Amino acid sequence: MSWTALSKSKHFNKALSRDRNYWFSKNLSLVPIYDFEVQLAVSCMPLVFTKHASMMQMCGLLGLEKNGNLFVNADGSWADDFVPAVFRAYPFAIGELNDKTMTLLFSEKCESIVDRDLGDPFFNEDGTEGAIIKAQIELLSRISRSKIVGEQACFLLGEFDLFEPLSIGYEKKNGGYSKIQGLSTIKVEKFRHLEEEKFLKLRKTGALDLVYAHFYSMSCVKRLTKVMAIKSNSNLENLGQQIFGGNEKEFDFNFS
Repeated sequence: MSWTALSKSKHFNKALSRDRNYWFSKNLSLVPIYDFEVQLAVSCMPLVFTKHASMMQMCGLLGLEKNGNLFVNADGSWADDFVPAVFRAYPFAIGELNDKTMTLLFSEKCESIVDRDLGDPFFNEDGTEGAIIKAQIELLSRISRSKIVGEQACFLLGEFDLFEPLSIGYEKKNGGYSKIQGLSTIKVEKFRHLEEEKFLKLRKTGALDLVYAHFYSMSCVKRLTKVMAIKSNSNLENLGQQIFGGNEKEFDFNFS
């Protein structure tokens, strides 16, 4: 993906569409989740740990098959009220120029970038930053701050040897077995019997919030299996209407 530095002179007539499209995430099965959004994410998707660039981080599981995001409807809309911060920030990012100055970047080729009269303008008529740009900068800044907190928390969890491999899978209706690998969970018994000194260190870094969120969120795996069943048994244009509604059915899945 190519990024362009936002410029008032070059992009005054550009805007962000109010009709957000999430097709860019349709092939993703994991998304980073940050501490400020954990409370909302915990009831929507399984929160797991995975290694990225040699660092462990908390991620939301978006599907039970590689490169499959079950939260994106056929029309590109998002199927749930909770949208991860990383996706809400797209197509913007914070980057560093050659002179080490931090600046706002965006993907010009993203279909959400439209002419100023078709969305929320990047700039006001007087040339000042538009509300959408201010909101994106604030969100990206929050993500950057939270990323540091998450790295510190996960580093401590690793230092205390609390991670172990996690494999989430389910039995397909037409036979066969599918699973997502490369995930980690918390060693339950070791965590329960953790020394008081280590426990207090985890609390101080905010790591406890991530651990408990991970434990409580795992019930959401059942929701993902429900969506998989709906997807395989129908030609719905929008799965979002059925993802969280209706009676729960039993599906075979395991954690090993």
